[in-house]
Amino acid sequence: MVGKLSKAPVIEVIWRLGFEEPVGDMLHGLLFFDLKDKGYVSRKMPGAEIPEVAILNDPGLRNMVRYRLDAEGRNVLFQFGSHFLTVNCQKPYIGWPEFKKEIDQVVKLIRDKCRPNVHSLRYINFLTVYDAPSIEGINLKLELGDKEIKRDPLHIRVEQEENGFDQVIQIATPISVPGSLEQQQGTVLDIETIQSLRGFDQIDENLDLLHSYAIEKFEGLISVELLEKFE
Repeated sequence: MVGKLSKAPVIEVIWRLGFEEPVGDMLHGLLFFDLKDKGYVSRKMPGAEIPEVAILNDPGLRNMVRYRLDAEGRNVLFQFGSHFLTVNCQKPYIGWPEFKKEIDQVVKLIRDKCRPNVHSLRYINFLTVYDAPSIEGINLKLELGDKEIKRDPLHIRVEQEENGFDQVIQIATPISVPGSLEQQQGTVLDIETIQSLRGFDQIDENLDLLHSYAIEKFEGLISVELLEKFE
């Protein structure tokens, strides 16, 4: 549904692939060699300054981005940490069929070079129909004592498990999206769907399912009235 909405609220979609071994730097070099003729440039990020021994001793540092590949005029970019890579599509969203092609190309290139143990698909939506702070239009009811929380600043995180997939839902309001001239404020609805892996074959089998569960969760969290405003 999200990809078919004429006014889709998606500001970024991220597919993340994680590994048990520190193969991120190697995969960065592999993808850069493949993508440089398409105009992609490599950017060294602050995480690249962290010694590998420190990363091995502190698992929290594994989430630091070390390198980034991007190209002028393209809204698909790639990021690499010591134990992960991501394929990111920034606004405007190109739709699932095209985004999946980008993922498939990466998988084809690296599948005999490493062994993944987890992947996830994350949709970050920016809702501006109602003036922030607001959770109007989201199927969420919060009460603090005898007061209903509806137009108060908040940031909540919920973790759920359904059908063998983990989902992390975050809602934050008010939030400003960087890069906009007017710094418009709104509400972020962030949905990440996660699956553990035994190898690349599971990606081939379950990537569309991962997407379907992500969209089902979005549609379940948005009211019919708000959904109609995006069509």
